[in-house]
Amino acid sequence: MRRFLIGALLAGGLLSSCAPGRGASLTRAATPSPPPFPPAPLPSATVVPGIVILSSGGVSTSGVTLAQQAIQALAASRSWRVMLVSAAPETLRTAIEQKPVLIVSLASGLGELMAQSAQANPSLRFVAVEEPQARSEKNLLVIGATAREDEEAFLAGALAGIDNRNHRVGWIGELDSLRGKIYRNGFVHGVRYTCPMCLVYPYELPSGSPAEAGLAAADSLRADYVDTASAIPGPAGDRALLELSAGLVRVSSPDPDLWAEVFGQGQGRGASNVLGWARTRPDLLLAKALPDFLDGTLAGAALPYSLEAGGLDLAASPNPWISPGLQANLTEMLARLHSGELDIGVNPETGDPQ
Repeated sequence: MRRFLIGALLAGGLLSSCAPGRGASLTRAATPSPPPFPPAPLPSATVVPGIVILSSGGVSTSGVTLAQQAIQALAASRSWRVMLVSAAPETLRTAIEQKPVLIVSLASGLGELMAQSAQANPSLRFVAVEEPQARSEKNLLVIGATAREDEEAFLAGALAGIDNRNHRVGWIGELDSLRGKIYRNGFVHGVRYTCPMCLVYPYELPSGSPAEAGLAAADSLRADYVDTASAIPGPAGDRALLELSAGLVRVSSPDPDLWAEVFGQGQGRGASNVLGWARTRPDLLLAKALPDFLDGTLAGAALPYSLEAGGLDLAASPNPWISPGLQANLTEMLARLHSGELDIGVNPETGDPQ
């Protein structure tokens, strides 16, 4: 194990109408450009579902829950019937035979089969949410197959720094791995942005460390008197955050499922010391892309969980740590990140500062 001190020395700020042109005709309408492909057909009868959702039936991630809610809201707005079925190759084939407007898979493990099915059935529309094996096709919209881990870590770092009381921030990372480097530098840059005077105290663990290894990490950071801390997602990091929060260290996380899986939606031990976490927003990606995708004006694409795409933001816990003024600063920061005005300064492929 290797421990070292990173000094955060960089300063950061937190904080028409159109007339026709010369020679343009006022009587002849311009010929509209054809859509990428024909719009999705409407359900032929009430017995045919408008949307078929294939779900794994297991414990849903926060992203899957938000995606399902967004799809059901779209169906309700168009008076389409939704059929929710267990995900399996057989149920996918049955769904294709029913010819609904849309076939959706939610973290089902059928990503590759969804892509093959889209190729074989070009008149149907498919959406794959959190399916790492899915590849986008003209009639397949892929949501959240990948995520910007550096940006998730940056958001956790911004939370850890914005209300730090003693300029000491803890980080439980992963030793000598590309994943560890991406998360660590993203986190450090987030801390620097909201707390330029803060020092980051890292505790690096070998890749794949068991949960018990998080106990030593928590003890070490408590000995460093850190006021806030975060960790790379995984058994050891999750256990360290649980122990730190129970010991009155306030914590944040790049893990979108931290609040539910580690702190029991606020009912678990140490939940009162959670600052917040990075949150994936497939619902926002779907709300923006699905109408055009169904109307034929948008071809299928792969939309990652990223700040630039609008698929990442911050979830503040219901605890009173983040004041309205600090929340306003975070909201301003998010707006700049979403617009591309602000870059987190980390290469997402190598983890190097840039």
